[in-house]
Amino acid sequence: MNRKNEKKDINSKLADFRRAYREHAALKYVLTVGSFVLIISFLLFRAITATHTSQTADTKYNDYQDLSDNYTVGMTYKAYNPKKNFMVIALNVEGQDDTTINYPELKIQTKLLSPQEGVKTKVIRAGDSSYAVIIKNLKPGFGAVLLKIGTLGTQDLSEDDDINTSVGDTPEQIQSSDTTDTNTTDGTAKVYINEISKINNTNLVLKSDKDYWLDTVAREAKIIHKNKKQIANRIKSLRKKIANDRDSIKSAKKNMKYQTKAENENTADELKDTKSDIKINLKEIKTLEKVIRERNEKVKLLNKKADDIRTGKYKLSD
Repeated sequence: MNRKNEKKDINSKLADFRRAYREHAALKYVLTVGSFVLIISFLLFRAITATHTSQTADTKYNDYQDLSDNYTVGMTYKAYNPKKNFMVIALNVEGQDDTTINYPELKIQTKLLSPQEGVKTKVIRAGDSSYAVIIKNLKPGFGAVLLKIGTLGTQDLSEDDDINTSVGDTPEQIQSSDTTDTNTTDGTAKVYINEISKINNTNLVLKSDKDYWLDTVAREAKIIHKNKKQIANRIKSLRKKIANDRDSIKSAKKNMKYQTKAENENTADELKDTKSDIKINLKEIKTLEKVIRERNEKVKLLNKKADDIRTGKYKLSD
């Protein structure tokens, strides 16, 4: 009886072992096939998306780049609606000193990593320094957008790439030479935007030209206000410096009666330099105060332009 039980136990264990082996073999087979499928899928995905991705980093907000004639340009906003197939980019032009109030007209060329038929670029401004760039019919899969930005007469940009016009139906493909440098030596700046960056906004609405005009005017007024504050702080700093210099002059003059002849001569030279600094700083204050008055006048004119846009008095030809 014991032998029969032992035989049954042995047979049962052998059956369990065979069953476990079969299950293990099946699992190993599933894992092997699954891994193979994943690898193939990954390679196919890489092949499909290879033309839609790039290694070039996005241009950062407010990363101002040099243009010709001592101006700079920077991107202040970007968004893409993949459902409506359009992108909006805001650009701002600045002078390289606080006194700049007149700005050049920009020339803009659009390029895509994966070109698409029917893509159109609209460049709009109603102010002087703020631009809205609208890229229409831009379907997902474009990979990246490159804006090549220059002023009138800039090399490598066509005279047809004009403001407030549609720029070509088929943007050129981005080449490796386009991404070698973020800022070329011919006065052309570059703004690079990857499709895989966080730019999607399905709530983004395509506005009318009139609304974009108002946007550019409002942005310019806001930037002027910010610039005015910077100038006011500069004036405040200069006045404090002048007050300190005048105190130093008074103190030095009182001290001169206790100095040797040689020390008096050195002090006299120092006083001369300090008085010269005061004159220079007073002159700069006068210039900056004039700039603030011009900024105030400009803001008033921008507000008037915004009112005229709303009422229809101001019209910009396409």
